[in-house]
Amino acid sequence: MADRSSSQYDGLLHRFGNPLEWKLAYRVALIALIAFSFTAWTVIIARYLMAHRAVADYVSRPLLSKLLFVEERVFAIGWVVYMAVGLTLGKFHRQGRGVRFLANSEPFFYVLHVLAVAYCLGFFTTIYFGTTLLSGVTVGMVLLEPTAVVLAMLSMIAGAIILTLATQVHWIPYAPLILQTPFKDGVLSPTWLATFGGFDSALLLFLFGLILLVLQRWRLREEQLIQANRFLTRFLSPQVARIANQLGMAAVMQKSRSQLTAIECDLRGFTAFSESVAPEEVVDLLERYYSAIGEAVGEHGGTIKDYSGDGVLVLVGAPVPYPDHARRAVLIASSIRERVTKILSAWKNLGLELQVGVGLAGGYVTVGAIGGAERLEYVAVGPAVNLASRLCERAAGNILVDQRVVSLLGENPPFHFEPVETATIKGFSRPVKVFELITPNGDILSADEIGAVADNRSVAQKTSVSTGNGDH
Repeated sequence: MADRSSSQYDGLLHRFGNPLEWKLAYRVALIALIAFSFTAWTVIIARYLMAHRAVADYVSRPLLSKLLFVEERVFAIGWVVYMAVGLTLGKFHRQGRGVRFLANSEPFFYVLHVLAVAYCLGFFTTIYFGTTLLSGVTVGMVLLEPTAVVLAMLSMIAGAIILTLATQVHWIPYAPLILQTPFKDGVLSPTWLATFGGFDSALLLFLFGLILLVLQRWRLREEQLIQANRFLTRFLSPQVARIANQLGMAAVMQKSRSQLTAIECDLRGFTAFSESVAPEEVVDLLERYYSAIGEAVGEHGGTIKDYSGDGVLVLVGAPVPYPDHARRAVLIASSIRERVTKILSAWKNLGLELQVGVGLAGGYVTVGAIGGAERLEYVAVGPAVNLASRLCERAAGNILVDQRVVSLLGENPPFHFEPVETATIKGFSRPVKVFELITPNGDILSADEIGAVADNRSVAQKTSVSTGNGDH
């Protein structure tokens, strides 16, 4: 049954669109239609009671006649005007001050309507006031501007308090429409049950359905946010994903010029591999390859900028800046090589030679979101990105680094680099010094070894500083 109602709801959304995404003028018209429906019901009840005097002797007919006049000539016409103006402005794509005035005034017109009826019935005699207050808050906060709705609902509560105090000091009568209790000898008047009671019950059911719908949409929205967060964390580091969740994607996507280290990696022999195995096996390898890179990047605060086949571009230092971005990038590169090499070793036994090449380059890069209204693309533009790609092309199972990254690590870096060549690289007017990440004895450094060396070097430096201060 739930699946069927959900399917019908989805069908309505497909046909008419989500009301939350409608133009503001159309949302004003929708609220006016709902309010007019209940106003029409009130008018029907009042006319019935006026026509059948004997069945409802507990109702003040002079006041009921005045209330009927106000309902028909003021509130019913008022809601029709709101509907007509909203539909007209929406049709002609008007989104200026007129629409904003219409949307901001509608909640206060609703307040006047509710207070007029609630005073006649008595604020504490029926559930009318409570259900209309909650219904107004729920519908208004979902479809209109929150500020105007909050102010209107606060004014409704203030008006109810003032009117109640006025009745307590005998300035005005309480519930003037009701002359006496609608029950006698333990029996409720059928007329009350069929009119006012039925109206209150309908309001209660409407409120229940409305809250249920809002909660359902809220739960769906939360699930979508959770899925989006999981999606983000696969491309962004936990630090960046946290900023995106707290401050919004705008804080992450704004343009800036940042000093960072770019990492480019891809697989050697991937084309031949793709031609030799089934497509499903290629996809399986890429999934494991991407997962390994994502884990390595997430450990040290990098951000995956691009996946392109077997090529992956990682930024360290944007959108979250790190003063030690070069150190983090070396740790990420070493971890990528270590993790991916383990994955590729299984294929080596089958005679398929695959290697991962990694290139690192540092410098100033402009990063941020660019694009049109329909789509944004996070871009990174600068020589460091291009150089990292060129170094990756030269790497074959090793990690190549440019002079800038080595310099950023300081005079006594916790890593050992061996000069490879001074190469003329396409796109760069000057020769580029190329280094390879190795250990002092010539072995490739693992990620754990690099981390241990870096930590030991940091501890040694702190100890040296501490000892020096003690000598003085």
